[in-house]
Formats: sequence, structure tokens, C-alpha cells
Amino acid sequence: MNHNATTSSEEFLFDPMNDAAFKSLIRAAETRDVVTGVLSDLTPIPEEVMKESQFTGGEVPKDILKEKGMVSDIVVRVQDKNKIIIEANRQYSENMFDKNASYVFKNSYMESNVGSNLYHSIIIINVDGFNRFHTEKPILIFNIRDEDGHVETELYTSIHLVLENFNNPKYTISDYLEISWNFFKTNQIQ
Repeated sequence: MNHNATTSSEEFLFDPMNDAAFKSLIRAAETRDVVTGVLSDLTPIPEEVMKESQFTGGEVPKDILKEKGMVSDIVVRVQDKNKIIIEANRQYSENMFDKNASYVFKNSYMESNVGSNLYHSIIIINVDGFNRFHTEKPILIFNIRDEDGHVETELYTSIHLVLENFNNPKYTISDYLEISWNFFKTNQIQ
């Protein structure tokens, strides 16, 4: 008898933060309503507009040869003028957010037409399997702003979903985020 085989009644571990699994889940037609709902809840983009967006994997431009071939997890193109990059970050590594920000700025510059006042906004959504900022909040939103809170530009936003904080009763999250959290926290599918 093969003890490594799994019958239909047995449980198996499924890790949605696994790179291939994450990409498949976010891009699947079966999860599109929840994903577009989450993205609409996190951004100022209406759900109807988000549903018309194009979801792909994406090569983010890189200059350093050793970085060639690395891809962002998901790229969502919204109305030919906005881009959302979704990254699954299972564990923290040094300079990961500096590297992500550098890719975002490079990507924004490459897609903008500097002389025509046509600039593309880019939102990066980090689904974090760790709490790098030691916060209780489930959602952190970073913009470029001064010490008084004046936002310099809306062209770049970085959003962190701190998965371990989604069950914090001090904070309310949307129904779509609750559905996503319940899926990510179990990591098991029968």
C-alpha cells in the first residue's frame, strides 16, 4: 500500500503564500469577484472598473543581470493609466521593500510620457506573512508625504496587508478582506 497517496477524504496542506499557488489563486476566474472586491476596498478604484481590468503576471524591468527573469506576482492594469502590483511576501528579507519600491518607480517612469503630463499611478499591494512594522493594524497604507501629512504625489502608494493582524478585534475589515483572511489563515483545503 502506498502511504504517500492522498485519498479524497484525507486533508492535505495547501499554502496560499506559495508563489505558484498565490499567482494561480489571484488570477483565477473563480476568485475574480473576491479579488476585485478586495482591490476596490483597498484603492479608490470602483469595483465595476476593477472588474474590467487585466490580470497578468508581469516582468518588472530590472537593470541588474542577476535580477533578470524575476517577475512580480500579479500585475493588474486598470484603464490603461493605473497599475496595481500584488506581491506575496511569505517572510521578510533584507531590503525587500526598498527593492519593490525601486521596481515600482522604474516601472512608473517607463510607462509615463513625461512631456505630455500623462503619468501612470502604481499601487503595490504587499500580502505579508510577517509583521515587519510591529503594528496591530491589519492594513498599512504608505504614500509620499511630509511630516505634516501633505501628500506630494498620488502616483505611488504602497499597501501592506499584515495577515497576522486580520483577526484583531480593534479593527474592522471589509467582507471581501474577511473572506480572503479566512482562506489564508487556514492554509488547508480538503
